[in-house]
Amino acid sequence: MHLQLVNGSINKKELNAVVTVSSISEFELIRRLQLVLDSHSVQGNSLDNILLGIGDDATVAKMDSKIEVATTDTLVEGVHFISESISMNDLGWKSIAVNLSDIAAMGCSPVYSLVTLGLKPTQTVQSLEDLYEGMAEISESYGGKVVGGDIVRSDTFFISVTVVGAPLDSSVMRRDTARPGDLVAVTGHLGCSAAGLRVIMEHLSITKQAQDHFTKSHLRPLPRIEIGLSLARQGIKCAMDISDGLLNDLSKICAASNVSATVSVNDLPIHENLQSCFPNIWDQLAVGGGEDYELLFTIPGNLKDKISQKPDVGFKIIGKITEGSEGVTVIGPTGESKDYSTGGWDHFKEHA
Repeated sequence: MHLQLVNGSINKKELNAVVTVSSISEFELIRRLQLVLDSHSVQGNSLDNILLGIGDDATVAKMDSKIEVATTDTLVEGVHFISESISMNDLGWKSIAVNLSDIAAMGCSPVYSLVTLGLKPTQTVQSLEDLYEGMAEISESYGGKVVGGDIVRSDTFFISVTVVGAPLDSSVMRRDTARPGDLVAVTGHLGCSAAGLRVIMEHLSITKQAQDHFTKSHLRPLPRIEIGLSLARQGIKCAMDISDGLLNDLSKICAASNVSATVSVNDLPIHENLQSCFPNIWDQLAVGGGEDYELLFTIPGNLKDKISQKPDVGFKIIGKITEGSEGVTVIGPTGESKDYSTGGWDHFKEHA
């Protein structure tokens, strides 16, 4: 069921209907909450200094003559991580990395971070010092110092990070600017993080080299800050990071831009370890695995040669934006359209 505005207000009959968060998608929940704000004229997009509000990787605001972007992500124990399966140092790194990836997708660089911790009384000070060591390491590598935050008592351990960033100029990349005829491209390799999660949780017997590669991909993702800045500098307008899986996230670009897309599995950037260690499901991991934190973007035809000539931008073209509202069509390994489960991540769906 979709909420509708009636004479500027939410339809109360629909509002009173009992709908649980697990019965709709995370994307639909965000849309419905945005409608509540719209009905009161307090949603970010209605304010003159908010250039881009709910619905993208980060909010874009104009502060005096400067542009700032802001994003936030929360990691909850038992939902996003299991303490026994990740070191506190890696957890600190990843908690900042997932936010920096959003900043990269906007074509911006990080300025500073705010960290809120929900702590159990039994947690040790040493473990939290290790957590902050990981945060400091990634901040030294990519910028954006941790400058404050909050600490609260909680029955469940969680980390909530907000990162503020800035673009090179007044322009940012966003997910609602894809146009028919654009090429679809991604950076890096897809599926390695999802493979890493399987290696960690299922204790798979594979080579040490492959095991290290997969687990590092999952535990210590590398935000594509420099590539994002380079793409924005060269005129790319549409991008987002792949956090919920290629199919899920490309579907979000299509929905925001009112277009469709076709991609080919045979064109995806696949690491040799993925195909050798997961010969039967490598394509599923790449299409719907999630947590790759690579950049997904579209290239207008007139920019393809200009961007591909830049040595600092490593990417691969995997498909094309088309007209229509059919969403994403995936061409499987045999050359025929294949119906992949979206996989990826949705907080209110059951995950194996």
